[in-house]
Amino acid sequence: MRIGRTAAVIAALACLPGVGAAQAHKRHARPVVSCYGQFCTTHFRVTITGEQITAWRIPYQHIGVASCYQVGYVEGMGGQRIRFSGSGLVEASGSRGGEPSFEVLSGGHVVNGIGIGSAELRRYGHKTFHGEPGQCGGEAKTVEEMRGCGSERQRWKYFLTTAHHRSVELDGVQDPVPLVAPLDLTYCPLFGNGLPGGGDLTDLYNGFDVSLGDEQLFDRKLAKIVLTADRTFNQQVPTPLGITGTTVVQWTITLTRVAHARFY
Repeated sequence: MRIGRTAAVIAALACLPGVGAAQAHKRHARPVVSCYGQFCTTHFRVTITGEQITAWRIPYQHIGVASCYQVGYVEGMGGQRIRFSGSGLVEASGSRGGEPSFEVLSGGHVVNGIGIGSAELRRYGHKTFHGEPGQCGGEAKTVEEMRGCGSERQRWKYFLTTAHHRSVELDGVQDPVPLVAPLDLTYCPLFGNGLPGGGDLTDLYNGFDVSLGDEQLFDRKLAKIVLTADRTFNQQVPTPLGITGTTVVQWTITLTRVAHARFY
């Protein structure tokens, strides 16, 4: 009889909200860092957001060899905006004091990187040739070589690569890389320089690094790591036209430590 009453009391307590919540809390796996000697492994839920803006200009100037009937001039301006984002379940591993490596789950497979996502690329610009009458007369004319441009949505893959000791670079690239660039971008090259493939800055500008060391990655008490970047780069395109540009890169990476994940 006492055994039956005890079982009934236990069943009743299990139905109480407070007791049920406590049991659920105990079952919840806590974020972990596993170390074997100096080698450690931990897991993060990673989110990536950012924007890259480029503006360029060709100053109004004489171009080509003037003839008796025409003198040529050129001018241009344009820009590009890339808004990008990504996420992933990531395993970080490495030796204390060494260079960490990062792998992300993608489509049921483990690949190098910290996230998979997308980028929206919008490009605009115009480049105009003006023909003015020469000493022998002639007619004035204007030719629009490029204008308007277009946009494209791309699939991107993200990497964190070790730049120096305790610092990393974010790299975002189109994946897979297309064999042929969209016509809207091919005929509207960035910087108006006529490079094949629509210009050479369709990926993330990554000529800088941010601080991230193993003491942060493998610190059990550090539940979240936030990396931010806000950099401005001035560019001089190596052409006789004196093309100049500015690229501003801003991004945020949030690494939230999670319980052990089964990767293999």
